[in-house]
Amino acid sequence: MPVEMNGPQQRSCPDPRRSLFSQAESVDHEPGPLGVPAYSCLDRSARACAETVRSTLDQWFERVPEEHRADLFGAFASPKDRDHEAAVLTLVLHEALLRLGHTLTIHPALPGTRKRPDFLLDCDGRQTLLEA
Repeated sequence: MPVEMNGPQQRSCPDPRRSLFSQAESVDHEPGPLGVPAYSCLDRSARACAETVRSTLDQWFERVPEEHRADLFGAFASPKDRDHEAAVLTLVLHEALLRLGHTLTIHPALPGTRKRPDFLLDCDGRQTLLEA
């Protein structure tokens, strides 16, 4: 039976404006069982590496403009792993592109279509559309 070193960790309440994760106690010390959504496993894990991942993802999430956080949170916390993984990819790309010096527009409106790509990148006056 695993021993808790400093008791269960508490995390802030899931607020799509601030955090991707819940306030639930971190209680799971083992890898998530098959069939359990990836988000649920990460949210409940008491492993130190999971806390590091949660903290890093929340830091990146804070850099997403507030008006886009609720949609990203909905996909990220989805019980469907495909939606969760797509949201993780979007968050990783957003952070990587910011670190590379791009100015980003999320879901820009395009003339002549109702479709909106994930990002419009602007770097030194050159613009590129990116769909994750």
